[in-house]
Amino acid sequence: MGEKKKLLKHLSALASAKGFSLKELLTSTTESNEKPSKRKPVAIKYRHPVDASLTWTGRGRKPKWVVEWLSQGKAIETLSS
Repeated sequence: MGEKKKLLKHLSALASAKGFSLKELLTSTTESNEKPSKRKPVAIKYRHPVDASLTWTGRGRKPKWVVEWLSQGKAIETLSS
């Protein structure tokens, strides 16, 4: 018997001894009945001084309004919420 088959048989026996199937142990948590954890929303770090609906968390690409603000020579610190 090949080394791989021996190991697979051994692992299967260990899983069975603990009340699990080998397949059950190898599936990811998202594939099983467990629900994945939910991420909390990131707080807003920057807000446009004139239009408060324009916001940015500071993560990812800069929105166009932030790029325009910076290109006018204005400091990003003035946008801090």
